[in-house]
Amino acid sequence: MIATEASEAHESRLFAAMSEGFALCRMVYGDAGAPVDFEYLEVNEAFGRLTGLQDVEGRLVSEVIPGIGDANPEMIEAYGRVASTGEPTEFDVDMDTLGLHLHISAYQPRPGHFVAVFSDITERNEAEEALRYAENRLRLLFDKDPDGIVILDPTTARPVEFNETAHRQLGYTREEFAELSIADIEDVETPEETRAKIDEVIREGRADFETRHRTKDGELRTIHVTAQLIEIAGQPVYHCIWRDVTDQVSEREQLSLSLSVTDAVLESVDSGVLVVSSDGKVLRTNRKFAELWRVPDEVLAANEDAKLLEHVTGQLSDPEAFLASVAQAYDDPGAEVSDEVHFKDGRVFERSSRPMAVDGEPAGRVWSFRDITHRKRAEEEILRLNEQLEERVRERTEDLSSANEELLSVNSALVETNLRLEEATRAKSDFLAAMSHELRTPLNSIIGFSGVLMQGLAGPLDDEQRRQVAMINNSGRHLLELINEVLDLAKIESGHSIPVIRETDIGAVAREMFDTVNPMAEAQGLEMRWSCPEELRPILSDELIVGQILLNLMGNAVKFTERGFVSATVSQDDSGVSVAIEDTGRGIADEDTGRVFDDFYQVTPREGGKSGGTGLGLAVSRRLAESIGAEIDVASVVGRGSVFTLHIPDHHDC
Repeated sequence: MIATEASEAHESRLFAAMSEGFALCRMVYGDAGAPVDFEYLEVNEAFGRLTGLQDVEGRLVSEVIPGIGDANPEMIEAYGRVASTGEPTEFDVDMDTLGLHLHISAYQPRPGHFVAVFSDITERNEAEEALRYAENRLRLLFDKDPDGIVILDPTTARPVEFNETAHRQLGYTREEFAELSIADIEDVETPEETRAKIDEVIREGRADFETRHRTKDGELRTIHVTAQLIEIAGQPVYHCIWRDVTDQVSEREQLSLSLSVTDAVLESVDSGVLVVSSDGKVLRTNRKFAELWRVPDEVLAANEDAKLLEHVTGQLSDPEAFLASVAQAYDDPGAEVSDEVHFKDGRVFERSSRPMAVDGEPAGRVWSFRDITHRKRAEEEILRLNEQLEERVRERTEDLSSANEELLSVNSALVETNLRLEEATRAKSDFLAAMSHELRTPLNSIIGFSGVLMQGLAGPLDDEQRRQVAMINNSGRHLLELINEVLDLAKIESGHSIPVIRETDIGAVAREMFDTVNPMAEAQGLEMRWSCPEELRPILSDELIVGQILLNLMGNAVKFTERGFVSATVSQDDSGVSVAIEDTGRGIADEDTGRVFDDFYQVTPREGGKSGGTGLGLAVSRRLAESIGAEIDVASVVGRGSVFTLHIPDHHDC
């Protein structure tokens, strides 16, 4: 008895020092022998700290915690079994009346009694609940992620875990996808290549690449893969994010095609194009723009409109007016610009600009520039010729007036004749003054629009219509050639065709003329041959005059060659550059070769008929050649063809 009391006292001291709650209780049974209540005999300090209950010893639990029998009947039953059977137990219980969740261990110290040792696991349960919530949330995010997420076993290349997107985007059920390996869905790589890529990720730790996956239905989808080597539970796995970029790749390809078409169009036009954003950034230029404005690569690379303006204004005759017009265009985003730009070196550009908008908002401007220097010079030459003719007519009129006054007393009939002569001279002057515009402009329209009709661009033509339109086109060209040659001859005879000697790339000029007559040659079924050394050096000469001579010679070669070929061969020696135009036409007889350069002389075909042309082309060409110190030689064999060679001296040596 004394030993038992000593043991209980020892236990009491131990339990008093415990951090867990301790309670020694006596079980109370009802009339039927069932446990209905229990009495607290002894509790430790932790009991009160954990439960908040004080002064419970000697009191029934039903008094301390009213309604506990209804709230936690399973706890009363568990304690009753321990007190009556002596079998210890362990359980968790929600003590809603106390706001606690307890883990309880109970054992029997003696029959009819039990000891309850408990700890508060409320925080642990809350943490576990939060963990379950977080896991469920992560799982939901994992499954609903718009990208496929796959965890692969590096050794087998089979999925260990994956989300819904991964198998649904390929058309598989979860069960079907779990049985696949990467080789089963990969279209681009072989199994060996897939294995090698996995090994590479294992070595490097990460990889980003695009590949193609085959869906269950056989459709190919482009997938961007981000792969990373990670560890899960100490095991290395291959973490992959699959993003379906099929639509983006298609859009990217369409955009690339669109940009390629735009580039091709920009580079094919004969105008220089500049696209500038609203904030002054150069968005696009073409090769012709850089050539026309002689823009260095470093200025283009800067992509800044301000630097570009700084470069180009130094070349202009009136840079202030140019800058003012540019500023005015940017101040009015909707304005369209069309004017001319004049350079210090005599060049003239035609300039136009249109606004650019995105979603209805101003986004910048598109500028285009076309070199019209040759056209302006031609217009000036025509005006100068007209003025000269008018001056000559005025002088002649004054002379005739003086003569008429002197002869008036002698012969009145002569006065009337002189008046008629004056009217005829004035009519000739008016005719020549208006010829370039009144004849060339409608003729160019006739030629242009008949060409459009012949190509079928305005609708299909039957054979008879096409034949008649071709007759209109050919007649227009013939008449325009006649007018041009008459005016050219008049200009040369008047002495107004003054050469402008400067550094000239004869090869480039010859190639330009060659390309000009090429369509006419192709229409006749002729082969065009070109030969020019790459190392050809520029010489000093008149580019316009050389071009006109070569155009006449090449045009004649095509015109009088029915079959075979026309060739242009450029060569150079110490004296200058030679361009030989050879054809396989009908040839020229020896007796005619000395006269082909006479005004209005035409070689009569041996088979009879009328020769084409006006007989002025070669005459004009020789006189133009003489004006720059050049010579034209001719060698011909009847029935085999002719070779006209233009020898152009290099004025560097003069």
